[in-house]
Amino acid sequence: MDIKKLIMAKTAFFDGVTHLNRKRENVYLRSAFANAFRPVSKVIDIASVLHRNHSSIVYYCKNHESMIVYDDYKKLYDKALEVKKQFITKEENFDVELLLMSIKDLKEKVNNQEKTIAGLTKYKEKYDMIKMCYEL
Repeated sequence: MDIKKLIMAKTAFFDGVTHLNRKRENVYLRSAFANAFRPVSKVIDIASVLHRNHSSIVYYCKNHESMIVYDDYKKLYDKALEVKKQFITKEENFDVELLLMSIKDLKEKVNNQEKTIAGLTKYKEKYDMIKMCYEL
């Protein structure tokens, strides 16, 4: 998602909240927004839009699972997901990290299959040699 759409989404999500200090409610707002838009945006873009360092965004994403159990955070996260749906196109609606992990897993499976095939080929060659010896 480009930064212009991200800024518009931030405006829609924060809905007039201007004092983004370190109060829990404000941290929850930033964290919910960052976690909702992380799959479709770069960390540095989210950080820029939220006027935070990229490490803050990484921290929000790292702590998402532990924060989602709180009702007030969960409601904000759900709201952020709804805002995301308004601003995202179908082409942008995929998780790059998930795709990369899937590709890595598939490459590992292919590699394992190739090793299995190589091992079976050796056994076939041995079998063919033994078969030839007994046929003589």
